[in-house]
Amino acid sequence: MRQDRHIFAAALAHELRTPLTILKGRLHALDDAVMVPSTGECARLLQLVDQVLRSVEEVSLFTRAHSGEISLDVRPIDLALVVERAIADVQPIAQAAAVEIVGNTRTARGRGDFACLVQAVSILLRHLVDCTPSGGCLTVEVEVFPQPVLRITGAADQLLPGEDEDLLIPFSPADGRAGTKMTCAIGPALAAAIVDAHGGTLAITAATGGEGRVLQLTLAP
Repeated sequence: MRQDRHIFAAALAHELRTPLTILKGRLHALDDAVMVPSTGECARLLQLVDQVLRSVEEVSLFTRAHSGEISLDVRPIDLALVVERAIADVQPIAQAAAVEIVGNTRTARGRGDFACLVQAVSILLRHLVDCTPSGGCLTVEVEVFPQPVLRITGAADQLLPGEDEDLLIPFSPADGRAGTKMTCAIGPALAAAIVDAHGGTLAITAATGGEGRVLQLTLAP
């Protein structure tokens, strides 16, 4: 357990060090007048700040969820509305990566914390966007029977042996293999923790034929 904590802390430090180092370098360049302030540069700096803040918030949420201390505001929800909100949140990142997200959803009533589930689905979408080559497409489907099921399919990198399990470990090498786009530091591990807190399951499998990935989120009936 102690060794796991050391590994987690080291991985977190590495995850935060990169954007903070870039941010520090750019601010020094602005302060030394080496770089001319511009609207574009300010936007890039704010993006780095958002990346760090999101990493910190997601680590905090993962820790609470993993220890059973997460507080859920459970109410009747429509999983289709959760998906719509998540797609809207991730759409700017997908457009910048030239990845299309196609939603094929229908009303699927269930119970859960709307905001937490939106965060979980957003994480899964960001993960697949990061793994998908430019010009690729993600398909998001919602099924109703026998219980609410969300399935995201993408022409992402092929899963390596054992990677389906590694992706559910925070800061796993598999999560970092995807690339360098803006993605979630904790990756699918946080989404799995949120879903587990709802009594549901998250499965990661290879798409039919081995090309691409399928992320399936199943809520309790």
